[in-house]
Amino acid sequence: MPAWFKEVWFQVLLWGVSINVLFVIFAWPLVHC
Repeated sequence: MPAWFKEVWFQVLLWGVSINVLFVIFAWPLVHC
């Protein structure tokens, strides 16, 4: 596996986690109000 592939995969994973966290933070009050 190339080094750049691992780097890109890590960045994508980080973005996915960040988006999920933001979605939970913004959606939680809307769902539970």
